[in-house]
Parts: sequence; C-alpha cells; structure tokens
Amino acid sequence: MRLIEAVKRFFRESPEPSAPVPHKNRRFLVIYSIALFAVFFGLILLSFFVSERNNRRQFDAYKTEQDKSVISAMESLENLQSENKALKETVSVLQSGIEKLQKDKAAASGTLQKQLDVANAELAALKASGEKLEKTRQAEELLWQLQKLYYEKKYTSSRKVISYMEECGLAAFLPDKATQDFTVLSPLEAYNRIKDKLD
Repeated sequence: MRLIEAVKRFFRESPEPSAPVPHKNRRFLVIYSIALFAVFFGLILLSFFVSERNNRRQFDAYKTEQDKSVISAMESLENLQSENKALKETVSVLQSGIEKLQKDKAAASGTLQKQLDVANAELAALKASGEKLEKTRQAEELLWQLQKLYYEKKYTSSRKVISYMEECGLAAFLPDKATQDFTVLSPLEAYNRIKDKLD
C-alpha cells in the first residue's frame, strides 16, 4: 500500500514539463514505470503467497488439532464402551451369584426345615418312648407291690392297687411277654390272674 501511495505521489507531484520531453527521458520514464508496476505486482504476489502459506499452516494446524480431538474422542468412546461392557459383565456375574445364593439359601432352608422336622419327629418319638418306658416302669413296680400284697393275703390293699392301676391306665403298659427267663407268665398275664382271683 505504501508503494502505491508513493507512486501516486510521484506522478502527482512531478511538475508539468514546460518543454517537450526528450525521447530518451520518455523511454526511461516508461521503463521506470513498468519496473515500478512489476515490483508492485511482485510484492502483491509475494504478499498473497505468504498469506496463503500462513493460512495453509493455520489450516493444517487446525486440521491436526481437530484430528487429535477426534482421535481422543474416539479413544474416550472406546474406553467408555469397554468400561460399560466390563460393568455389564460384572453385573451379570453378580446377578448370577445372587441367584445362586438365593437358590442355595432356599435349598439350605428346605434341607434345614426337613432336618428340623425329622429331629422334632425323633424327639417326639423319644419323648413318647420315654413316657411309655416310665409308664411301664410304674406299672411293673405296682405289679410287684400287688403280688407282694396278694401273697401276704392283703386283699383289700391289693384291690386298691388294682383300682389305681385301672384308673391311671397303667395296666395297658404292662409287657405281654415274659421279661425274665425264669418267669413263665408275662407281667400282663400275672396282673390279670391276680385281678381275676380278687374279683
């Protein structure tokens, strides 16, 4: 721009020739003007190429930065997808573990309930067996007292023992088989024989 202004100023300030310009001077002026325009045009082209080069560099830098941003975004997306996949796999494993634990818990609960029922049944059977044994022991002890009273001919006391055994239902707990090798009658048969004789 300064060069253009200088050329304009040169042509504007140059005095009007009062006399015809010689042919050599006119030719020199033409060549000088052409040279100035050539220099001016060369400077414009140089300025254009420099500007274009700077723009190309800026564009390349911007493109490189954009490419890096795109690559970084793609890597971040891939990382997020990998993490999401890993999280899904972890959740799936945890859900499978929870379901297995629930099944194991249900199975263990069912097994424990069955074992508890069996234990309760066995306990009830043991209690019933213990009660039966206690009743049998009481019945045999009373039978022994009854036999003693009967052989001592204390019939009134014998009838009281029989009446007590009938009321308590202890006679039903007397064994119907002989409990000792040297006895012929079973406790129940011995009781019924004394009872029949006292009736």
